[in-house]
Amino acid sequence: MQPESVTTLIESADRALDHESDPLKDWDFIKTYLASDMYLNFISFLSRIPIIGGIYKQKIFMHHSLAYDIIVNFVDAHE
Repeated sequence: MQPESVTTLIESADRALDHESDPLKDWDFIKTYLASDMYLNFISFLSRIPIIGGIYKQKIFMHHSLAYDIIVNFVDAHE
């Protein structure tokens, strides 16, 4: 099983190949996989609630880990 970041980057490349006559918009496609600021602010708020906050802290950590992995590999692939 592939990590979600690898799957996202493969889908981005596949999409770019399917639309090769169009300008490259792979970053726009990848940004849709990264959560909006409003969502992250809401999850951050929920993470401060006692008892259930730990669940949301884990969600924030997983989101940032995924975003970091996607961004680093995207930049590395495009250099």
